[in-house]
Amino acid sequence: MPSLFRRRPSVALRLLLAALAALVLLFLDQRGPHIVPLRSALLTVLHPLQQAIDLPFRAWAWGADNLRERAALRAETGALRDQNLRLRLRLLTLDALQAENRRLQALLDSVARTPQPLRALIASTVKVGLDPYIGQIEIDKGSLQGVFVGQPALDANGVVGQVIHVAAQTSQVLLITDSRHAIPVKAIRSGVRAIAVGRGPVGALDLPFLPNHVDLEVGDTLVTSGLDDVFPPDLPVATIGSVNRIGEGEFAEVQAAPGPHPGSAAGMASSRRSRGRQCGWRQRAAGDAVSVISARPRGMAIAASLLAAGLLLSAPVPTWAIAWQPPWLTLTLAYWCLAQPDRIGITVGFVLGLLQDALTGAPLGQHALALALVAAAVLAEHQRLRVLPLWQQALLLAPLLVVHQVILALVTGSTGRPVTTAMLLPALTGALVWPWLFLTLRDLRRSTSR
Repeated sequence: MPSLFRRRPSVALRLLLAALAALVLLFLDQRGPHIVPLRSALLTVLHPLQQAIDLPFRAWAWGADNLRERAALRAETGALRDQNLRLRLRLLTLDALQAENRRLQALLDSVARTPQPLRALIASTVKVGLDPYIGQIEIDKGSLQGVFVGQPALDANGVVGQVIHVAAQTSQVLLITDSRHAIPVKAIRSGVRAIAVGRGPVGALDLPFLPNHVDLEVGDTLVTSGLDDVFPPDLPVATIGSVNRIGEGEFAEVQAAPGPHPGSAAGMASSRRSRGRQCGWRQRAAGDAVSVISARPRGMAIAASLLAAGLLLSAPVPTWAIAWQPPWLTLTLAYWCLAQPDRIGITVGFVLGLLQDALTGAPLGQHALALALVAAAVLAEHQRLRVLPLWQQALLLAPLLVVHQVILALVTGSTGRPVTTAMLLPALTGALVWPWLFLTLRDLRRSTSR
């Protein structure tokens, strides 16, 4: 785990260094063959990528030529298709009965949607805090096993807490009943969303700022809503214990109790406090099993998404669509700067820009400068951007994409090549595809979390 006192260079300084490096490369590239070896090395590195891009199209052409020469095979395929259609008509009745059975089964079950399987790292409790005002435990897994700060922790009955400190072999987990912890939840029955805040030594949860008419009842089950992008959705959290609707006030007093957790030191808690079950959940005995959910994507997932963006950028498109092609690499870089600012930043943007310059034949430093600027802007505002709805993110990214395209246009114009207003069209299409790209990459990140 990095030291708490270790400071990275500021975003402004990193952007300044990247901009200076890009300008030096642009100057040298236009003043002679000084950086020809660098461009040659980049093209050598990109050669397998270019071959991978061309391979599907060559394979398609080869397959099309062979299929055109096999008229008999096509006729046989048509006959088999007709026969298959006749057989499927006979199965329509069976399909209809199966569909009706599924609908009736869904009505009879009437259960909440179950979450997808979670990738978990199994750990055990090795220490329980004795201070009643600090709800935290210590588990026997640390940074060497892949635990990191902010990682959610579960046991067999639902959410336990969140990792706050990580050592090499151990980690400290802040329980959800601690007064410093808050978690977004929703009620399964009514769908009401709220923030569950720990009550400290009481061992319960408060749901503050809910109106008197809120649709919550004693016994309602609360699960994670997933809005914080930390805890997976639909994990059990607590059960509503009391709802006090104050007649003269604006807000109701709603409290919830975490569910029973097998293996907790209930007997020890009862002997020390009269609260029994609630305190027993907070006081966990050494050896209780706790699973820690990983939310950090593997580096291979990030690399694969950036490679896919490069493939989309380099794939042949119709002539009329070239001007409308979204800046896939820029958008993908912006997402990872937003989702993983500690791993992806200005340096990655600069290197990706150099590779794009070499791949497209642009002056070395053109895309490096533009992508470094995009990365710096997203890093500077990532905490504000990540809590906004997707349509607001798209509106805020649109001016940044315009600046990105203006930089490319200025460098293009300085080299004597023609510049048109059509160079701004990718900013528009990029803003339009941002919500779809964001959801796609978010699903990729969650599915490959370790």
